[in-house]
Amino acid sequence: MPVLSLAGCSLLALVTLSFTVLVEYRNWKADHYLPRVEAEGKWRVADRAQAELRRTVVNFGLPLYLLCPLTILWAAFSSARAFGHHRSGLPVAMACLAIGILSSMLITSLRLTDSLGW
Repeated sequence: MPVLSLAGCSLLALVTLSFTVLVEYRNWKADHYLPRVEAEGKWRVADRAQAELRRTVVNFGLPLYLLCPLTILWAAFSSARAFGHHRSGLPVAMACLAIGILSSMLITSLRLTDSLGW
């Protein structure tokens, strides 16, 4: 059972990391168009890269607000279980936890819902 939990946690962490990298890449490709927390601004779709970024934010960025905390919680429970029974799974659980925390930091630093004008 712990192996299944770690496999699910790893899969969720991989999806979360992929979505985060995709949003950050599209933001970089659009010349860092998404405002960070300290900046102000709304969407002004002016070119193709910014239009792609908006679609990416709606399709992949907004689900990260659910995926990041879920990844952190699943990794925390998996690491607690792995620490007690199977210590070999502890590094995998800690890597999933690190991915969840890093993705949360990156996504919350972007003002996704504010930039969409919602």
